[in-house]
Formats: sequence, structure tokens, C-alpha cells
Amino acid sequence: MNKINSRRFDLYKMLMEEVDYRPANFFSNKLSVSTKTIYDDVKWLNVLMDDSVWIEKIPRKGLILNGSSQSKYLFKKSLLEHLSPNYTSFSPEDRQRDIMKRLLLDSEHMTYEQLSIDYVVSVSSLRKDIEAIQTFFQGKDVRLISDHLGTRMSGDEKDIQHVLKQYIFSLLDYKSIGDISKKERVLEEIATLFFSEEIIHHIKTTCDNLLSMTGRPLNDYYKDSLFISLLIFVQRRCNSFRIRKKKQLFMENATYMESYLIAVELSQMLNKELNLKVDENEVEYLSGLLFAHDIKPIKQVAQADAEMIELVTQLIKKMSHMLQVDLQTDEHLLDVLIAHMTTMIYRLKIGVTLTNPLLESVKRQYNVLFNMVWYLLNDVEETYHIQLNDHDISFVTIHFQVAIEKKIPTNRILIVCEKALATSELIYNKIKHALPATTMIETISLADFYENTLDEADMIISSIPLSYDKQKVIYVSPLVTASEMREIKQNYEELSESKSTLMPVSIKSRGKLAKFITPDLVYLKETFLSKDHILDFFSEEACKMGLVTNEFKQSLYEREAMGETSLYTGVAIPHASSHTLKASFLSIITLQDCIQWGTNKVQLIIFIGVAEKDLAEIKHVFAELYQLVETKENVKKMCAVTDKRDLLTFISENTHI
Repeated sequence: MNKINSRRFDLYKMLMEEVDYRPANFFSNKLSVSTKTIYDDVKWLNVLMDDSVWIEKIPRKGLILNGSSQSKYLFKKSLLEHLSPNYTSFSPEDRQRDIMKRLLLDSEHMTYEQLSIDYVVSVSSLRKDIEAIQTFFQGKDVRLISDHLGTRMSGDEKDIQHVLKQYIFSLLDYKSIGDISKKERVLEEIATLFFSEEIIHHIKTTCDNLLSMTGRPLNDYYKDSLFISLLIFVQRRCNSFRIRKKKQLFMENATYMESYLIAVELSQMLNKELNLKVDENEVEYLSGLLFAHDIKPIKQVAQADAEMIELVTQLIKKMSHMLQVDLQTDEHLLDVLIAHMTTMIYRLKIGVTLTNPLLESVKRQYNVLFNMVWYLLNDVEETYHIQLNDHDISFVTIHFQVAIEKKIPTNRILIVCEKALATSELIYNKIKHALPATTMIETISLADFYENTLDEADMIISSIPLSYDKQKVIYVSPLVTASEMREIKQNYEELSESKSTLMPVSIKSRGKLAKFITPDLVYLKETFLSKDHILDFFSEEACKMGLVTNEFKQSLYEREAMGETSLYTGVAIPHASSHTLKASFLSIITLQDCIQWGTNKVQLIIFIGVAEKDLAEIKHVFAELYQLVETKENVKKMCAVTDKRDLLTFISENTHI
């Protein structure tokens, strides 16, 4: 409705409210126009009217609308349809639904005056509509802002989407719809009130594809909830609203990341079908959404071919040997790896690649396991004649990380007190209430402490001085102060993280790295100018010493092509397939000046090769290696060394905690 028509409609409503004659200037003052404009509008309105309703004009008395109440109302409706061809009659429920769509789905800015015109209702009725809508905002970071720009929605994108979903489901009465097919039809009909037909079609197909990935039936509510959730996400995303990063849940807990692998595929579907480019934060959001709706990859062993079952079984067996953790009884790991490997191999054979937005995060936090998986999958590459990249490695790493976290033993904490039972109980209860319920905590006297083997203790807390240097002891007062409790919690978190990331937490793994260092392959203060020169040089030297096969050089270059082997700390760690190694080795090259290696400048290059016979050592080797080069300070100190013996001493002193 344009400005002129809006004024004419307002004039008619004002005439309906008056029961006596009113002069033209009464209306002109309210509408901020001249009396001549008022007379012109009256003339225009009278042309549209029939004999049942008309505007009478009497000199020195003014204007009055004549006709029955019913005739006046019917003309008001026909006038609105004439002035607004797209006008639709709204019930209060329809009006609230449309306002909700405009606010939460389209994030439209609106005024009560404009809404009053759009829905032909009073402002007071609209305020009641808004109050009803706001009941869905409770407990969420969603609010209405009203200022000179109008009334609009503000808040966290996740919460906005949650509120809209909650509202849509309030329109679907599950109890009154017994037939499943009828319920699905009603849900789709409700969806058409909010979303475009194109998006509904694509999301319905997408949901069917997601359900096929699970290989099992899904609860009806989960299916409906996922359907609406994805519709809202896509429609909002198409309107340029993005999920903003709050917390990187994946790096804190890998358990739900099996759904993350499907989320990556989902992002590819949305890009292909709707040209919707989903970023890293949104993939993480979709991953959590899928996990919450029980969308996880699964494939029963009975459905797989014998060759794939044997391949995955051997991979798990080999990884168990490398980790020294038995994963062979984990049936879920077998199922999901069969599903993933089957798809991955087929995908790579036809030249289709997947991108993992969290690749760098996986490589950074699970760097030990990532490299172990790379070694593990050498056999797969050779068997199926495919070339894996870092993204493929990272997906398989996630599956193994999930299995490892299920195998992580319970943390065991030992509390040492001299003799006083009351003191030990006081400390025990305070710590017990502060740590997870699964933690095993025991108290022990000083005498018993020195008489027992303490290898099983992950953390030792004492209220008295101890003569014990095998691991760190946290000292506390009998009342356990706030600062002491913070130290305990911090150490506990570091302990849990160390277990899940396979990094060494005690001197038990000390010295594995030094075992592999080959003194004749240590080169200090070299003047190489490029990565290729270094790769060529080392390949030739290692071949001369009989450590590698003729295929070693090619394998090195293939690994470099797969992805980044340099770290931001200034070190590169190139390595080749274990099948090209005759013996294990570790070579160190320091440079006088930094060179470009991938995306990083490096001055330290460490070639590592773990032969088949030494794969049981690989976990400790990579753990100590990454511990050694995880800081720029360590790398800088190693590059400053000019004597091999000093370098070996530095490595020995800095590869334990």
C-alpha cells in the first residue's frame, strides 16, 4: 500500500469512528495534509461507494459517513482489497505466525504503524500479538529492540533458530494426529507457511540421504525435528545470517565427532544443491545438530564384503599394537570404519575429495595419533591404488580418537596424610566433591606411601613433605585453600587431556626418541635454499646408508603433496611410507637461515622413519618429538647449537615431563 492509499484508508477508518459531523480541518490536522486533499480523497472514496454507504458533505457542518455498521465494515474490507491487492485476511493466530516469520526468519525491521496497516488491526491488538510471541523467548538470548529504526529481532543466532523451531512445533499437535503419514503431510504444510518450496524439497531429500547413512530407523520426533532444524538453518543462512563461534566443542570432546564426518558431507550437499557455502563454525554447529538427532555413521559388518572386513580388522589390530591399547573388541569402531573406509575408497577412486574444515585443529591437538594413522593407511593406499590427503587422514583419526577416549582408564588420585584420620577425610571430601564422580581417590598414610608401589597413581596430593621424585606432588594445607584447589583442577585437566591426546605424562616414555637418532644424519648450520634441495639431499644420503629403498624419495614428495608437514614453531617433519624403509632413523638438519616450507618459515628439519618392526614404538616417538618442537623457544635453541653432542644432550633433557 503506497502513501496516498494508506492516507485514504486512514481517513475512511477515522470517518467510521465519528458519530457526528466533523469539519475537514479536523481530519487534515490528524493526517498532516491540506483540507483540499481531504475533499479530494472524499470525492475519490465516494466514487467507489454504492448506495449502502456514502460520505455526506454539508457546508459549515462538515463530513459524516452514512450507512449501517455492517455496510461500513464490508466497504472497509473491499476498500482494503482495492488498495492492497495482495491483502489477505488474517486471524489472530495467522497474524502472530506471520509476524514471527518476519521477525525471526527474515529479521525484518517493522513499526507498529506499518503492521497496523498490513493487518488492518489496532496497535493495541498488535502489542498483544508481540507479547504472545515473546513467551517463546524465555531462557534464550533473543530479544526485541524498538527504536527509531523500528522493531526488530536481536540475539544469538543459535537461540534465534531454536526459538523459531520451538514456535513451529507449537503449531503441530502431535496428540491429535495419530497417523504418521498424515502427521508428515501436516508438518510439510506448516513448513510451506515459513519456507520456500525449493528449500523444502532440497531439505526433504537431504534428510532422506542422512537417514540412509545411519542404516537404521530413527525416532519420528527426531526426523521431524531434524527436518525443521535444517530448514531454519538453511533459510536463515540464505538470508545471510551465520552461526557465530562461541566455543570449539570438538577439541574438548571427540565423542560426538563421528557426526562431524556426516556434517562435512552435509555441507557438500548444501553447496551442490543450493550453492550454500558453509564455513567451519557452521559445520561444527551442524555436527552438534546431527549428533543431537542421533545421526551417526553405521554399517553392519554383515552388509560389508569380506575384503573390507579383513582390511578394517587388520587396521584395528595394527593400531592396537601401535597404541598398546586393545581396540579389537570395539564393535562400534569396526562398524564405523567399515562404513567410512568403503565410502572413502570409492570416493577417491572416482576423484571426489572432501575438505575437513577442522583439519588444522585435529593435526594440532591429536598430532601423535594423526601421524600414526598416516603410517597405518600406507597399506590402504597401496592395496587400492589411491592417494590419501591430510583431510582423509584426519577423518580416520577422529574415528580412532573416539575409540581411544572410551578406553582411557579412570584417573587415580592418591592423597597422602601423616596419621590424622580427620585431616585425611577433610581433604578427601573436599577434593572428591570438586572432581568428576568417575575419579578414583584413595587416602594413604606416610608409612604406607613409602612401602607401596605407586605406578598406578596418576596424581599425588600430600599435606606433608615427601621425599619422592618420580612424579610431581601437589602440596595442600589441611583445609585445602582456593588456590590449592585451582592447582589440583588444572593438573587434573592436563592429565585428562594428556591421556586423550597420547602425549607422555610421566618418565615412563622417556628416551624413545633418542634411540632412533642417527648421529651420521645430523647436519648443523647448513645452507640449503629450498625444500626440494633438502628432500633430494636427504634421500640420497639415506639411500647411501642403506636405510631406505629407491622408492623413498618419491614417497617423501607424495607425503608433501598430501598436506602440511611444517609447524608454526619453525620446524618441518617430513616422512615417507614405512614400506620404503629398511631401518628406523631420525635425522636432524638445522639451517643458517629460514626457508619457506609450505605455509611456514622453518630453520629446523627433522626426518623421521619408523620401520615396520618398530611400529610398537611409534606412539612414544611421535609424542616425544612433538613435545620437543612444540615451542618456538626449543626450536630456536636447537638451531643455535653448533656441536652434535650438545644437540643430543638438549634433546635428551627436553623429551620428558
